[in-house]
Amino acid sequence: MQVSYQSTATNQGKLNVKIVKDDFLPEVSKEIENIRKNAKIKGFRQGAVPQSMITKLYGETIKAEVLNKLVNKAIENYQTENNLSFLGDLMPDKNSNGNQDLQKDEMEFSFNVGIAPELDLNKFIDEVRLPSYKIVTTEKDIDAELVAFMNHFSTYNNILTEIQSGDMVKLKVNELLSDSIKEGGIESEFSVLLDEHLTEEFTNILLNKKTGDSFHFNIRNVEKEMDEKTIRKYFLKISDDQQFENEFKAEIIDVSRKSKPELNEELFKKAYGENTEISTLEQLRSQLQSDLEKHYESESSNFINYYLYKQTLQWKDLQYPDEFLKEWLTNSFEEWKNKSEHDFNHDIIHFKEGLNWQLFKKVISSRTKIDVQLEDVVNIIKQKYHAQIPGLNFNDEQWNQVSMNVLKDETKAKEFISEAQTLKTQAWLRDQMMKTEIEISIDDFKAKVKELNAHKH
Repeated sequence: MQVSYQSTATNQGKLNVKIVKDDFLPEVSKEIENIRKNAKIKGFRQGAVPQSMITKLYGETIKAEVLNKLVNKAIENYQTENNLSFLGDLMPDKNSNGNQDLQKDEMEFSFNVGIAPELDLNKFIDEVRLPSYKIVTTEKDIDAELVAFMNHFSTYNNILTEIQSGDMVKLKVNELLSDSIKEGGIESEFSVLLDEHLTEEFTNILLNKKTGDSFHFNIRNVEKEMDEKTIRKYFLKISDDQQFENEFKAEIIDVSRKSKPELNEELFKKAYGENTEISTLEQLRSQLQSDLEKHYESESSNFINYYLYKQTLQWKDLQYPDEFLKEWLTNSFEEWKNKSEHDFNHDIIHFKEGLNWQLFKKVISSRTKIDVQLEDVVNIIKQKYHAQIPGLNFNDEQWNQVSMNVLKDETKAKEFISEAQTLKTQAWLRDQMMKTEIEISIDDFKAKVKELNAHKH
């Protein structure tokens, strides 16, 4: 067998496999003999069927199967010997292959192929610098944390005095028609918080009113930038196709006001446990500052990880065979075949970004062994649950039990293991790279995070 490659563009070309009689005939004869020994054909004992009959009945099919195996094996060997990695599937060249005459003693198969670009990992490590942000907290930041702390432990209490900014107001509303309650009209109840999200007009209507007061209002003019879905789902609780009037009558049925807690040892113990040493406002502010700094230290580490990940996705040093990818994707996947030109050109960017990361993982795994331990998976599960339910406070044994239950789901287990492998791969790459230490305020850091997360194409 002979395998040759002819380049037609960067990382794209034609792969030709030439097979002669001496390559396939021994394998064909071997398969025919195996079938002959086990064939059960009327009029012949098992194993006594003439080879000529087996050849007549199954010869073409056997030869086609043998040729397919030989071609695939030849291509695998060619990739290994030349240290190549083909992208996607090999696309048979219809002009060259056509309907092969299996009676010929020599056959040639031609494929359009795309080759994965070579990644120079050392170049990436040398050229990319990672920003390591040290977030500097100010007294203003601690003031904001103290406000958030107080709000967290505040409670709402019913009041009978006039409504003011910050109050929670519960309304019973009825649909109007010509200033009268509409017969069979919509009736609903919902609550609003008097804050910056309400329109100025609606805020002015509520201010200084009390429980039991009523008024008319436009349901579309309650909150700023309120959409139809919000009105239907949260205010009126009606279906998407039910019609409604704009004007409603509202009755104030309840008003509650946030009551801030006293800063005392009882509150400190409630927040930080019975053994806390916090007993003064200054100690609380110090603790809030420490918590804030730990939070942003973690956020800064997360920023580096995501920044590094995006740098791998957007590494421009990798040239892909665009024409091949377009041919392969549109011929192999219905969703790609049906994309508009605009959507295809957009989505292929993300597709190639995914290929980038796969290349990085492959090259890194060839340099170092990325071992995923059970502890790595358990830590990820703990982080996921903590993010969803911040109050969870299990011991190690309980977390292990939770993790074992989660990992019984094979699909979830694969996802968590893959995530752990990705994180360890990123950690190895991050450790190889130079970092630039930068002091930054919380507001500026948030702006950097927003910029990093922006969709730029």
